[in-house]
Amino acid sequence: MLGRISRTIGLLSLLFSMTGLLLGAVGCSSKNPPANLNNNSNTSGPSPITSVAITGQLIARTIVVGESLADGDFCVIASGDQLVYQWFKDGSPFAGSYGACLLINNAQISDSGIYKVRVSIAGAASSAAESLGARLTVQTTAPAVNPAVITANLQNKTVTVGDDLTGFCVTATGSNLAYQWFHNSSPIAGATTKCYNKTNVQTSDGGLYFVRLTTSLNGASAVKDSATATLTVSTSTVQPATITAQPPNRTLNVGENLTGLCVTATGTNLTYQWYKNGNALSGATANCFNKNNAQTTDSGTYFVRLKTTNGSASTTKDSNNASVTVNQPSVAPAVITANLQAKTVTEGNALSGFCVTATGSNLTYQWFKNGAPVTGATASCFNKTSVQLSDAGNYFVLLTTSANGAHATKESATVALTVNPKPAPISCTYSMGGQSAINFGSTLVETIQCANVPSTATIELLGTKDGNAQGPWTITLSAGKWTRSTVMSQESMVGKYIRHVDVLSSSGNLLFQTLDVTVTVRPPANCTFALYSNLNPTTPKSVAIAHKTTKLFYNCISQHWDGYCTAFETVNVTCNNGEMTKVNTSGNSCLVVNGWDDSYYVPHGGLKGSCLGDDYVSQQCVNGTLGAAEIFTPRGCWSGG
Repeated sequence: MLGRISRTIGLLSLLFSMTGLLLGAVGCSSKNPPANLNNNSNTSGPSPITSVAITGQLIARTIVVGESLADGDFCVIASGDQLVYQWFKDGSPFAGSYGACLLINNAQISDSGIYKVRVSIAGAASSAAESLGARLTVQTTAPAVNPAVITANLQNKTVTVGDDLTGFCVTATGSNLAYQWFHNSSPIAGATTKCYNKTNVQTSDGGLYFVRLTTSLNGASAVKDSATATLTVSTSTVQPATITAQPPNRTLNVGENLTGLCVTATGTNLTYQWYKNGNALSGATANCFNKNNAQTTDSGTYFVRLKTTNGSASTTKDSNNASVTVNQPSVAPAVITANLQAKTVTEGNALSGFCVTATGSNLTYQWFKNGAPVTGATASCFNKTSVQLSDAGNYFVLLTTSANGAHATKESATVALTVNPKPAPISCTYSMGGQSAINFGSTLVETIQCANVPSTATIELLGTKDGNAQGPWTITLSAGKWTRSTVMSQESMVGKYIRHVDVLSSSGNLLFQTLDVTVTVRPPANCTFALYSNLNPTTPKSVAIAHKTTKLFYNCISQHWDGYCTAFETVNVTCNNGEMTKVNTSGNSCLVVNGWDDSYYVPHGGLKGSCLGDDYVSQQCVNGTLGAAEIFTPRGCWSGG
């Protein structure tokens, strides 16, 4: 619950601060920073300390539900100028405290955890130091003995080197009360009374002090720590300021003017710097701190640092703390009529309908994601044109009503915005064997390969042949692939084919389309063969044949006395694509016509004796290689010498 309260206070600070100052925890005070560690940059004096060092670590604490952590209860000690503190709980930023001490009102079980604090210099976040973690335990039952009740807490003290320290005391009540003083988080040997006195104080005695008070009864014990106070040991010959009137506590309502927060003091060349919750207030350098139109964010703990100077020497002295409480008149909070509902969108899509509906006086909205305000999200709906994965998180809306200077806040339900990653892009390719043209009679191999196609989508193959539409054919993939082989052996298959693939959604919308792929099926070769005799080379015998329908042969036209042929015919081939091939009759080679293998005849050993017989052989060419022999009867022979 306290985390919720702290967050609400932090939200009010964000939305209604008139000055940009941080909000302190209502009802708690922030411990004065050490005088020699937080010098105001507006005053003259030694050069500021520009690095941060943790000189006193957090110490584990145990408290009971309903108790509070105040100044000095749970603190870190650090050196440096203009220090800024950021607290963390269980590794996450904690918005409920802004000074060196953790401040919690009405602690609950949920406040238990490991706390640490990062200390940096204002305007130089890179110069930072981080404390070790310490556990805060909030237990449900009170111990068997009540802790001490502090009636007068420890206060800051300033002494000069060589003087005696007196009056550094705490007043408390409790059963069998015992004391143990600590200096910079380390116990001081022998310092076990309510006052810590020391003669001949030295600079090494400066620092932060607190007293651990232990009560005991029937074997049980309880521990309570006092506030942490600063002991400043001045080496300057300049006397510190003498405060004759401390700043008083002030209580007022929202919209009223804060006045009368003043200190009265004397000193050499006296200057002033006011602090709120341990942080210097810009421009607050008079003996009084006044502010018009006070808001709840102005509530907090204030003190003023007084500085006396003489030449280059200076001494500071802090006033007592003063509490400022700005009360807010009541106003009815918003009434939520339709609460925020969880939503799921896909990356890259628009976010809409993420809304809350409410009524209230002068109603305003502020959206929060993972506890942090969303810049510019101040409407009843949070819309976005293109949602990214980084937009996922837990959201709520802070609704603020206002009337007559009063404000009330109400939070919507906290719900999750889930952003699903966009699916991988569809990818498809279509190919016709990687060829732009194939010959008649060849096999056309078509292949489609796809990836990331939704199961509800339809894949279609379509295109044209010689400009006439074909398809679509619905494709079914197997392991992301489809293939089809077609022998282009019919005259009707000759032509120019253009193909592409469409991927369609279940509603018919085009999801993906491949580029057009083109292939031409050439027509069959039509050739004229001119036969020439080596005895009569100028008189051809022309034979026109269709491709692979008529076989060619070489004729023996003259026979030697021993029966062997002495003259043969040769062949020239002219085809319809203009190609010319001349066949050598002396070897067994294949004739290629228009890219196709053809056949021809070669002598089968010539003629011996009779002209009759199986004297010629036809051998079909297949892919450039002669195939099985086929026997043919010769056309005739001529005898001769």
